[in-house]
Amino acid sequence: MKIGLVGEYNGGNLGEPLLFDCCEYAIKEIDSAYQVEKIDLFGRSIKKNEIIESKGVPVLYFGVRVLRKIVKSLGFSHIMLDEWVWKLSREEKRLKDFFYKKMSKEKYDGIIIMGAGTLKYDVRLNFAPYYKVVIDTANTLNIPVYVNCVGVESKYNENDRRCLQFSECLSNDIVKMITTRDDIDTLNKFVKNPSIKTWKIADIGVWAAETFGITKQQETDYIGLGMITPERFREFGRMDTYEKYEKVWLEIIEELEQKNKKWKIFNNGDTCDWEFAEKICKQVGKSPEEYVLTPTNPRELVQIVSGFKGIITSRLHSCIVAYSLEIPFVAISWNNKLRYFAQEIQVPERITESDELEKDLILNKFENALEQGYNNTYREEFRKTSKEAMKKYIISMKEGK
Repeated sequence: MKIGLVGEYNGGNLGEPLLFDCCEYAIKEIDSAYQVEKIDLFGRSIKKNEIIESKGVPVLYFGVRVLRKIVKSLGFSHIMLDEWVWKLSREEKRLKDFFYKKMSKEKYDGIIIMGAGTLKYDVRLNFAPYYKVVIDTANTLNIPVYVNCVGVESKYNENDRRCLQFSECLSNDIVKMITTRDDIDTLNKFVKNPSIKTWKIADIGVWAAETFGITKQQETDYIGLGMITPERFREFGRMDTYEKYEKVWLEIIEELEQKNKKWKIFNNGDTCDWEFAEKICKQVGKSPEEYVLTPTNPRELVQIVSGFKGIITSRLHSCIVAYSLEIPFVAISWNNKLRYFAQEIQVPERITESDELEKDLILNKFENALEQGYNNTYREEFRKTSKEAMKKYIISMKEGK
């Protein structure tokens, strides 16, 4: 018995492969007989930030690639150019061949798409063509598909062809169940097939502590400052936040220094995040080698977070890891997914939106979070929902439904 996990396994942000490890942990707890294979959605075998890898029409293809890099460097949307790269390259054929060979050879009992933040088509990347390749291939080979805990980051727009493409592939009969970590109402608009079950669950990352056998360090005074590249604010339409975000981190660190509080900067492993973290560290006159913690794998990410008494961060999965460890967090939001998660775990006040970046506000929220912690009774009930969903997937696979 074998399950294929498909998602952004070989990307730079370690929050994505962390989900694969947590999913495998949950599957093995439910039925240890299952083998699990982790498959990158883009067919990457090593870590790369580039999505499009294959070559295409020499002159025009090269020109579009160069234009895409220029547009991206200026902070503008490059999604339409991504589509042209897709059309001009052999990427679609490469991926179809990749998934067909993989699925036909391994004979999976089911495919679980690790949703993360992939239900989107109009910001950063249009994931619809990639979902379509995976789901169409599974349909050809009659392998049931389950979309696990997808983040819904684009609204449903019936006038957008990319949205309709997403809706069509998610409504394929081979898709049996779809769960989301946040916006169930929007997800249901995408899914037109009434036989496909949808529901809202906890992100599987809430089991990170148990997955790696790591617990929070009891004797620690360190505060974790989890940084993200300010480019993310720009990409999500929060154009005025770039300089404010940098400024508020400098002010927070200055305040912590004045109060003789211990701190360290960390990130989720993405290159652009640690470059920004090192920049901030140098601006406050500290050595990045001593003050910036950059994990190289998911276990290290969990280990780093476990060494803090609390964190101030901007990455969703550092919040989720902290939650799994019972470590309080507050977050500076660049994307609605942070707000959704905080609402779900009953601490919405711990989110600071990009238009209210004030040092005192953030630090006051942080002190309150340290004092209040979490509602542990609710926490355990909430976390169970992700394992319950995994159990339903496995039952469905065994029943051949």
